[in-house]
Amino acid sequence: MSTIELKHRAQIESWLHRPLTDDELRPVASFDELTDDQVAVVAEIRPRHMIAPMLFLQHVVPNATHLEIRTFMDNIEEVAIARRPPPELPDQRIFEHFAARALQPAERARAGTLYTAEPGADRAARAAGAQGPRRRVLVSLAGRAR
Repeated sequence: MSTIELKHRAQIESWLHRPLTDDELRPVASFDELTDDQVAVVAEIRPRHMIAPMLFLQHVVPNATHLEIRTFMDNIEEVAIARRPPPELPDQRIFEHFAARALQPAERARAGTLYTAEPGADRAARAAGAQGPRRRVLVSLAGRAR
């Protein structure tokens, strides 16, 4: 079992603003075997930092190549949403009616602002825009942020 260097662990913990748990540091054989907590660590620090989540993943998935780690980090939002789908939106049935289909989990992910809305939310807004104002849909998706 490999151990993470103390300076790397300290860097990751400083970005998390908390200590890493033993379960979060447990190495796994592949990205598919990562626990929800390990995915959450990467998802939390990846938007603000590139090195810390890479160091973390190098430790917990020691067999992964640099390219595999970068690809995983680039797709971390989709992985996190797939692992823990967001709850239904209060007006979800209305959005689905105008879109003529069920919303995907990425389309239900809440954003803090219109600028940080997921691309899926924008697609849902465009589909609903044919029947009503697009801004109202996006404000509804973004207005009830975490």
